[in-house]
Amino acid sequence: MVGMLGFFGKKNGEISFDQVLKDLCYTGDEVLDTYHDEQLKIGLAQHPTFFEEQPVDLEDDLKLWVWGTSFGYFQSDSYVNRAQISGDSSGLDCFKQAYDRYGSDFIQHVNGDYCGVLYDNSQNKIQLFTNRLASRPIFYLSTDRAIYFSSSIQPLISINDEEVTLSDDFLAEYLILRRVLGEKTPIDEISKVPPASSLTYDPTSGVNISNYWMPKYAYSEQSKDELCERFLDILTDNMNTLVGSYDKLGVLLSGGSDSRLIASLIDEPELYHMTYWKESTETQTAKKIARHLDTELTILETDEGYYERALEENPKMMDFMGLFTQGHASLFDQVYKDDVDVMITAQFMDTFFKGYVYPEKKLKCHIITTYRFRIIKVPLRLMKLWTY
Repeated sequence: MVGMLGFFGKKNGEISFDQVLKDLCYTGDEVLDTYHDEQLKIGLAQHPTFFEEQPVDLEDDLKLWVWGTSFGYFQSDSYVNRAQISGDSSGLDCFKQAYDRYGSDFIQHVNGDYCGVLYDNSQNKIQLFTNRLASRPIFYLSTDRAIYFSSSIQPLISINDEEVTLSDDFLAEYLILRRVLGEKTPIDEISKVPPASSLTYDPTSGVNISNYWMPKYAYSEQSKDELCERFLDILTDNMNTLVGSYDKLGVLLSGGSDSRLIASLIDEPELYHMTYWKESTETQTAKKIARHLDTELTILETDEGYYERALEENPKMMDFMGLFTQGHASLFDQVYKDDVDVMITAQFMDTFFKGYVYPEKKLKCHIITTYRFRIIKVPLRLMKLWTY
């Protein structure tokens, strides 16, 4: 697990910032990088593979931190790919060049998978921002003295001495949908920066959120075949951008159409499949896909106590996305750790296109009536299987 943690203003209590930052580390291989002055303290936990030294000095009193990366930026009539900037450039170079060209509006032009922090020391303010889809979340908790922010919910509870409360409404929404829609969370005091938005905080004005982009419907008269071809071209280009610089790629393969599509777009991937029963239909389908791709398939078989052991580790990564019992393949990381640079967990995405991997969950609720107890069953579909 990796991510970002920080606060701006007067911190409450004596809880160690560095200790809470270490909670963002899961494997122990993460690289920690911190910065602090009189107003701001911020830390990043990064994978060694993706490590980039931060902050980026955009100007003398303007510093930038990014969790994630950029693939390029949009100009008025063209697109600048990351590799076009300076050959084998980092994603941070894209932010710097976009800022040099567009100034304070640079975020709306940057394409990538990221969230970030912009610190203006001269104006005594901080800005938290997300990309167009908020694909990497940034949560925040504001008090009358400071704002705390993190890529994960639990560190915000740990680092802030003030009590937090569970929201009955949003906790119920999470239990039914496996997530909370919008910018709220099951914790009343903690919210999430919306997609394509920036949150500005200063001690005088407090929190102000503005949106910088909205999707626009683009009518098309293309046929289904033409749209499928366009979809494949876009997906292929994006896969090349995402994974093109890594030598050894792994794919956690299911029997679904989505994971086989992803595996087919990668040149000589290492294929893995997690299962609780080797003779299951999905496992046999995964084997057929691997044979078709002429690639060996490594089976990751769970035992009866697997999820009980996983529950000792997974809850600390829980952000109310999916079930706390998920993070399915987390205990197998030592199996593939030395064999791949990046693992694409395509096995748990089946609801993106079709079907359900695991049996439908049911919740039994006891409802009190005048004369008796009545038991009802409420189906809880697996609406999102990606935990992190």
